[in-house]
Amino acid sequence: MEKNEQPTSRSVSEIWKGPVIIIEVGPDREPYHIHEALLTSTSGYFRGALSSEAFKEKQDGKVTLEDVDTATFSAFASYIYWGALPPETEWGKEFPVAGDEVWFPSDYISRWYVFADRFLVPGMKQIIMDGAHTLYRNMRPRYQSITYAFKNLNDSDSFLRLLVDSYCDNWTGPTDLVSPEDQAEVEKLPEEFLRRAMDRFRVLHQQGERRLAVRNRAVYSKI
Repeated sequence: MEKNEQPTSRSVSEIWKGPVIIIEVGPDREPYHIHEALLTSTSGYFRGALSSEAFKEKQDGKVTLEDVDTATFSAFASYIYWGALPPETEWGKEFPVAGDEVWFPSDYISRWYVFADRFLVPGMKQIIMDGAHTLYRNMRPRYQSITYAFKNLNDSDSFLRLLVDSYCDNWTGPTDLVSPEDQAEVEKLPEEFLRRAMDRFRVLHQQGERRLAVRNRAVYSKI
C-alpha cells in the first residue's frame, strides 16, 4: 500500500529522544514499545488518552488493549513508523494471526480499517481505503469481513458502501456458496448490508446495461 505522510512536525531526533509507551495488546498482553510522539501525532485516541490526568497519574507508563488483536496492532505500528503498510502478499508473514484462525486479505482490511476508525487514525484509514478500492474491483469481500465491518462502523462510513458495491460487482450467484461454512456466514450477514445490496442491484438493473457497481475512488473519499 502506498506511503502516507505522517501528520507531525517533530524532528526525528525529538521522536527518538522522547518517552516510549508500552502498549499491552490482546488477551496475552503482548508488549509493544512505541514512541509517544508517534502515537500522539497519528492517533486522536492516543493523543487524548496519553494527555489525560488518569494516565499521568499512573506510574508504569502502560496502556492495555485486551480487545485488539496483535495482527492489527502490528499493522498500526508499521504504519506509524514507516508511513505505509507492506504489500498484500506479505501480510500473512508480517502480521501473523494468533491461534488457529486464518485471515484472508479482506479480513485484514476490515480489521485494520475498523481499528483505524476506532482509534482515530485518519492517515491509516486513507491507505487502507486506497488498497481496498484496488482489491475489491476484482474480488468480493469475504462474508466474515462484511459482517465485521457492518457491526463495528458507523452506518454512514464510505467503507461500507465500497463493500456493498464490490459484492454487487463480484457476486456469482449460487455458485458463490462453495462450502457449508460459506452458507453459515451468509446467514450471519447484517440486515443493513442485505438491504443496501438489494437496492444497489435494483439500481444497476434499472440502468439496463452491465455497469460496474464499484465507483471511482473519489466517491469513497468521505471516511
